[in-house]
Amino acid sequence: MFYRPGSSYVNSQARVYLPSGLAAVGATYTVTTTGAQVHTIQSLGIVAPESVTVHWGDGSSDVYSGTALRTHAYAGAGTWLVTITHPEHVRTFDIRDNKVNLNSADIAGMINIDTFIAATLRSGRFDSADVSAWRPTSFQLFSMPAGYTLTAGGGFANWITTSNFQVQDNGLLTATVNAILWELYQASRTPRTVVGGIINVGGTNQAPSGVFQPAAACPVTVATPGKEVAHELRFDGCGVGFNVWTTVTFTP
Repeated sequence: MFYRPGSSYVNSQARVYLPSGLAAVGATYTVTTTGAQVHTIQSLGIVAPESVTVHWGDGSSDVYSGTALRTHAYAGAGTWLVTITHPEHVRTFDIRDNKVNLNSADIAGMINIDTFIAATLRSGRFDSADVSAWRPTSFQLFSMPAGYTLTAGGGFANWITTSNFQVQDNGLLTATVNAILWELYQASRTPRTVVGGIINVGGTNQAPSGVFQPAAACPVTVATPGKEVAHELRFDGCGVGFNVWTTVTFTP
């Protein structure tokens, strides 16, 4: 399936329509329905006094301001390209719909986002490199299906405003958990602009490497075992002087 500006795509299941001029702008994701179904954005919050238009992919659209639950009913089966105009106006994006394919590169324009929550989606890929310009207070991406990819591409190292970071239950491998903790340590020693907070990289994720103890060698580097990095995030045993986190949870 492909989408062409100003045209419609027709198959035996559904019609997908993308208005002219929206192909290269906005934040996008797809919704796959198996019949007449409702798609839900748990919370879409807009920076006051701005607004955004959500084009649902079936020829209909809605204009939103403020913060609230947003829903749209699709009449039949198909794959629908949802486009949110002016993603820089989005402050809260909470999406937990198992019909959604969501990729970080397609929503990177949400540069003023404060709260991001994504859970139990259908598929997709999230790479921190795509969202290195974000400065969220709360980031939660958890309970994703097998095959959903989370990559620590360097972007989390810039998140000095984050106090709630949860990526539990994503089936992450040890190397990825280690990389995430290292990026969060880099952000912490920048230093962070907030005090305390929660890190959760546990659940179905593999355990980070090493032993939960003060770092065997200072300064902490990318080669430091993951559980030692977790200990430093919690206690700053190397005495760097950043705002430590209140809780760091990982798989034992």
